Amino acid sequence: LFLVIVDWIFGTFVFRTKAYWGISSFKAMLLMILTGRVLPMEFYPETVKSFMIYNPFSISYYWIGHYLSGTDNYEAITVMTVVQFGYVILVAALAAFLWKRSLHILSIQGG
Repeated sequence: LFLVIVDWIFGTFVFRTKAYWGISSFKAMLLMILTGRVLPMEFYPETVKSFMIYNPFSISYYWIGHYLSGTDNYEAITVMTVVQFGYVILVAALAAFLWKRSLHILSIQGG
Protein backbone atom coordinates (compact mmCIF):
# COMPACT_ATOMS: atom_id res chain seq x y z
CA LEU A 1 0.00 0.00 0.00
CA PHE A 2 2.82 2.38 0.85
CA LEU A 3 4.51 1.95 -2.52
CA VAL A 4 1.21 2.51 -4.35
CA ILE A 5 0.83 5.83 -2.54
CA VAL A 6 4.44 6.75 -3.42
CA ASP A 7 3.63 6.01 -7.08
CA TRP A 8 0.60 8.28 -6.74
CA ILE A 9 2.79 11.09 -5.38
CA PHE A 10 5.29 10.75 -8.22
CA GLY A 11 2.35 10.66 -10.64
CA THR A 12 1.26 14.09 -9.42
CA PHE A 13 4.70 15.42 -10.35
CA VAL A 14 4.06 14.28 -13.92
CA PHE A 15 1.13 16.71 -14.05
CA ARG A 16 3.60 19.54 -13.52
CA THR A 17 6.52 18.34 -15.64
CA LYS A 18 4.71 16.31 -18.33
CA ALA A 19 7.80 14.06 -18.40
CA TYR A 20 6.89 10.59 -17.20
CA TRP A 21 10.15 8.89 -18.16
CA GLY A 22 12.35 11.23 -16.12
CA ILE A 23 10.13 11.08 -13.03
CA SER A 24 9.86 7.29 -13.29
CA SER A 25 13.63 6.86 -13.62
CA PHE A 26 14.25 9.14 -10.63
CA LYS A 27 11.72 7.22 -8.54
CA ALA A 28 13.30 3.87 -9.44
CA MET A 29 16.79 5.14 -8.57
CA LEU A 30 15.61 6.62 -5.27
CA LEU A 31 13.84 3.40 -4.30
CA MET A 32 16.88 1.27 -5.10
CA ILE A 33 19.08 3.41 -2.86
CA LEU A 34 16.63 3.77 0.04
CA THR A 35 15.50 0.14 0.14
CA GLY A 36 18.93 -1.41 0.28
CA ARG A 37 18.76 -3.08 -3.12
CA VAL A 38 21.89 -1.32 -4.39
CA LEU A 39 23.88 -1.96 -1.22
CA PRO A 40 22.51 -4.17 1.56
CA MET A 41 21.73 -2.43 4.87
CA GLU A 42 24.43 -4.38 6.70
CA PHE A 43 27.17 -2.67 4.64
CA TYR A 44 26.22 0.90 5.60
CA PRO A 45 28.06 2.67 8.45
CA GLU A 46 26.16 2.60 11.76
CA THR A 47 25.12 6.26 11.55
CA VAL A 48 23.60 5.83 8.11
CA LYS A 49 22.21 2.39 8.94
CA SER A 50 20.26 3.75 11.94
CA PHE A 51 18.41 6.09 9.57
CA MET A 52 18.07 3.61 6.73
CA ILE A 53 16.58 0.84 8.88
CA TYR A 54 13.60 2.96 9.94
CA ASN A 55 12.80 4.73 6.70
CA PRO A 56 9.54 3.57 5.15
CA PHE A 57 11.18 2.21 2.02
CA SER A 58 13.42 -0.23 3.84
CA ILE A 59 10.45 -1.39 5.86
CA SER A 60 8.70 -2.30 2.61
CA TYR A 61 11.58 -4.49 1.39
CA TYR A 62 14.22 -5.14 4.05
CA TRP A 63 11.98 -6.17 6.93
CA ILE A 64 9.87 -8.48 4.80
CA GLY A 65 13.00 -10.47 4.01
CA HIS A 66 13.89 -10.63 7.69
CA TYR A 67 10.40 -11.81 8.53
CA LEU A 68 10.42 -14.55 5.93
CA SER A 69 13.88 -15.75 6.91
CA GLY A 70 13.01 -15.77 10.62
CA THR A 71 16.01 -13.67 11.68
CA ASP A 72 13.96 -11.12 13.67
CA ASN A 73 11.72 -11.68 16.65
CA TYR A 74 8.01 -11.02 16.44
CA GLU A 75 8.18 -8.00 18.75
CA ALA A 76 10.47 -6.14 16.32
CA ILE A 77 8.25 -7.08 13.41
CA THR A 78 5.17 -5.82 15.27
CA VAL A 79 6.88 -2.50 16.00
CA MET A 80 7.91 -2.11 12.36
CA THR A 81 4.37 -2.92 11.20
CA VAL A 82 2.97 -0.16 13.43
CA VAL A 83 5.64 2.24 12.13
CA GLN A 84 4.73 1.31 8.56
CA PHE A 85 1.04 2.06 9.18
CA GLY A 86 2.06 5.45 10.55
CA TYR A 87 4.06 6.12 7.40
CA VAL A 88 1.10 5.06 5.25
CA ILE A 89 -1.17 7.57 6.99
CA LEU A 90 1.35 10.42 6.68
CA VAL A 91 2.18 9.72 3.05
CA ALA A 92 -1.50 9.28 2.13
CA ALA A 93 -2.23 12.73 3.58
CA LEU A 94 0.66 14.18 1.56
CA ALA A 95 -0.56 12.43 -1.58
CA ALA A 96 -4.11 13.76 -1.14
CA PHE A 97 -2.75 17.28 -0.69
CA LEU A 98 -0.54 17.04 -3.79
CA TRP A 99 -3.40 15.53 -5.81
CA LYS A 100 -5.71 18.46 -5.01
CA ARG A 101 -2.98 20.95 -5.86
CA SER A 102 -2.11 19.15 -9.11
CA LEU A 103 -5.67 19.07 -10.41
CA HIS A 104 -5.61 22.85 -10.68
CA ILE A 105 -2.80 22.75 -13.24
CA LEU A 106 -3.91 19.69 -15.18
CA SER A 107 -3.66 20.03 -18.93
CA ILE A 108 -4.63 17.18 -21.24
CA GLN A 109 -2.41 16.65 -24.27
CA GLY A 110 -3.13 14.61 -27.34
CA GLY A 111 -6.18 13.60 -29.28
